[in-house]
Amino acid sequence: MKKVIVILLFIFVMFLFGCASPRETETKKTVPNNTIESKTSDAQVEKKMVKLVVSGSTDMLASKLENEYEANTEVIFKTFVVTDVSLRAFLNDERIESYDYDKNYIYWKFVMPEEDSTLHLTFDQFYGKDEYTFSELNYQVRFLTDIDKVSIYTQNDKPDFSEIEYSVDENDINNLLKIFDQKLVKCDNTYINEGNLHRVIGFYKEDSLVLEVDFINEMYYWYDFSTSKLFRFEDEEYKIPSLNNVSLKTYKFEYDGLSSDIKLVSDDSFVKRFFDIATIQFVKSIEKINPADNALYYVDSRYGKIYLVGEKYFKLNDIYYEIVSGSDYWAYKQAISVLPD
Repeated sequence: MKKVIVILLFIFVMFLFGCASPRETETKKTVPNNTIESKTSDAQVEKKMVKLVVSGSTDMLASKLENEYEANTEVIFKTFVVTDVSLRAFLNDERIESYDYDKNYIYWKFVMPEEDSTLHLTFDQFYGKDEYTFSELNYQVRFLTDIDKVSIYTQNDKPDFSEIEYSVDENDINNLLKIFDQKLVKCDNTYINEGNLHRVIGFYKEDSLVLEVDFINEMYYWYDFSTSKLFRFEDEEYKIPSLNNVSLKTYKFEYDGLSSDIKLVSDDSFVKRFFDIATIQFVKSIEKINPADNALYYVDSRYGKIYLVGEKYFKLNDIYYEIVSGSDYWAYKQAISVLPD
């Protein structure tokens, strides 16, 4: 009887396992809710187009630039070659460099930014920078050594003569050399007219002029053959020092106060053109002038008639002046040496 029960139990268990559903015994796989696979579209992504504005010396462009470009693409253009001056290019005020040139063109390229941009072309070598040192503006400053004399020429726009003061004093020399330690800031050019204080400082070595620097109203006046620029001192309290121990003071005429014509005293007739009289430096004469040296010729000026007396003197308003500048004296002597007797 027990054997029968055991056999029946065994058959019952086998029946249970044998009848189980195959689906219930398989390991179930997780199926995502979205059974559609994501695929990258073959359609081209829309390009980002940005605007380009060209300003400044646009007449220098030798190739056409478009008004719009795709962001992050390379833009190539060329400009005409100009002698004696350098064209500069700035993209959003950042300078870009040329990559090639030939006898006719300069070649440039840049990567177009992701925002609207401006390409600026200019001959202004100071564009994009405001602060400078003297040596950046005038390389000769770096070589100022063994200076043994200085001068300050003060231009006078009034009917008086302009003055030039000289000094060989060590303190005066050092004080003027310290000007070059000052930092400079670019500022807008102002119209130079009457009332402006114009000073030229000269530095000498063994009696030879090695450097002149110009200042207008306490601002450094930079210029070359094609342009000019004013720079103020970064230290707004700084003032150009005066000379405390003047060894010699001379005077000069100003060009705009003179005629270019030498005339005959007797009848005011024209004799010749004369362009050099504004370059001479002179002092009041302490010598007695021989009456036989009475002037035969004169030059008109806003100061009055300048009577030419001999090779070394002239008379103005009944006062005799002596020419003391060697090179300028030569120019004066050459001018009067060809006058008729």
